[in-house]
Amino acid sequence: MVAARGALSRGRHAAVYSPEDRGADAGEVVETLAGVVARLSEEGIFDALVLTGGDTAVGVARGLGASGIRLVGEVGAGIPVGTLIGPRPYPVVTKAGGFGEDGTLADIVEALTRDGKD
Repeated sequence: MVAARGALSRGRHAAVYSPEDRGADAGEVVETLAGVVARLSEEGIFDALVLTGGDTAVGVARGLGASGIRLVGEVGAGIPVGTLIGPRPYPVVTKAGGFGEDGTLADIVEALTRDGKD
């Protein structure tokens, strides 16, 4: 979390993720990720989210108090973009864990940072 906080506070992008070899239960991993995102949100140092994997998307959204996502379109085929419904209405893009090609995440981040600046 320290590295993510440092990058975000300098206006950079940050990825918070679980290790591939998860020694813990998947539910515990999602709960931990959701807690990290919630703490960073309380600091107000990010303004959008990219969530990969359905369980992760649901867990992080719920951890932020969201009741759902108001869809507004797609970044690309099968990659929806919307806004969290709840007390922290962040722009959010969700992507299935195994979906996409090389560069998909970079394209998503570019679309989010460009949104409203064209």
